[in-house]
Amino acid sequence: MKLNVRLILILATAIAAVTFVVAFNEVRTEKQGLRSDFARRAETLAEGFQETVEPYVRSGATPQLMRSMERFGNREHLVGIAVLDASGNPIAQTSEFNGMLDQTFSVFESAKSENRSLGTFKNTGMSEQYIYALPLHRNSGEDSMLVLVFDASEINARSLQIWRDALWQVVVQVLLILLIMFFVIRTTITQPVTRVVQYLRDLRTGKTASPPEKIEDSFLGTLSTEAATLG
Repeated sequence: MKLNVRLILILATAIAAVTFVVAFNEVRTEKQGLRSDFARRAETLAEGFQETVEPYVRSGATPQLMRSMERFGNREHLVGIAVLDASGNPIAQTSEFNGMLDQTFSVFESAKSENRSLGTFKNTGMSEQYIYALPLHRNSGEDSMLVLVFDASEINARSLQIWRDALWQVVVQVLLILLIMFFVIRTTITQPVTRVVQYLRDLRTGKTASPPEKIEDSFLGTLSTEAATLG
């Protein structure tokens, strides 16, 4: 393999590795920002709804609670709402919440044990969800929990788009840098070496030869000067 080809391959590998690491860090940072923003909006929405449903929970007005939950369940990204008792059994839930009890139970348990609002992202295999649980307190003294499930799949979709954009930038940057390096190597290494080789060949075969033009100004100048003494 020619020297210039090896140099270009080494440079391509190094540049691609560095730019990929940079792109990976950028995407990770962007995804963290998207998650933080989504969680903040979801929590604000949930805490606002908490003020609406807590009086119904305290008074045991389940029909009014159900109507309020169904109306609120039409909000964007919200896929399920439930109020669970201290044992994790539904007091009231939207129809969309059916089948979500198992995947929300760990969040319910953590929020219950710490007695505070708690949210987490979970990958269900089909999509990513954000589950947020808020403790409620009834007049009876028994605690209950408001649990909301949000569809957070837009984060993965956005992250994938960021990855595509970042990878295209990597490809363009690598190609541009390699093109520049190709011309640099060609003009500073390949062509001077070729001229020196031809000069030495002429000296070896007894032909009259003079040092190549501009070779004295290159990094091969010392070599050409020594080679000139062979003439």
